[in-house]
Amino acid sequence: MNKSELNTQKVVEYLYKEYVRLSNKYDVYQKSSFDDFKLLGIIGFMFAWKPIIDFELFDTDNSSLLLLFGFIAILFIVAIIATRDLLKRSLINYYRQQLCLFEAEIRASLGKPDTDTFRFAEHWKTWSKQQHRRIAFRFHLLFYLLLGFFPTIVLLFQEPFWYAGIYVSVALIVLGIYLNTIKIHYGKQTPTPGNHTKTT
Repeated sequence: MNKSELNTQKVVEYLYKEYVRLSNKYDVYQKSSFDDFKLLGIIGFMFAWKPIIDFELFDTDNSSLLLLFGFIAILFIVAIIATRDLLKRSLINYYRQQLCLFEAEIRASLGKPDTDTFRFAEHWKTWSKQQHRRIAFRFHLLFYLLLGFFPTIVLLFQEPFWYAGIYVSVALIVLGIYLNTIKIHYGKQTPTPGNHTKTT
């Protein structure tokens, strides 16, 4: 093995180690996004907390007000968790973007720039558009329809019925903030050096 081949091997080894490190971080963030659903368990603890249940505002004559506050609390908790998940998705997209650069360097160093291996980040874009995002959209649609319609219908059958209007108003404000966050996340991104493609 001559000096040039030895240097190339060292470069590939270094690139691959860094590639593995970034891949592991990417995998950790990806898994933690699915774990966010576990945070919804705090809702049960919130309503079971004795000082809140025993507070005089929530006596037997104010069950409708308890429902309104409960639904609004759930709404904000879900919105906070969803926004927190977008923060993670932003980091995930950044790591994926960096992986794409490392994959290109590794393929070039191996002398196989056109091979289909070392294209995980690149192939994910296609897979995401074809399947993942379509499934995710339907999942979120079902979830937010439940979050919007169920509390509204329940509150309409309470006295006073205009509590439903309060919930819908708060829900629209929260939805507006969340949609604005989505627009920032999926909007135009600043390309990294050497990569001028938009990451989704």
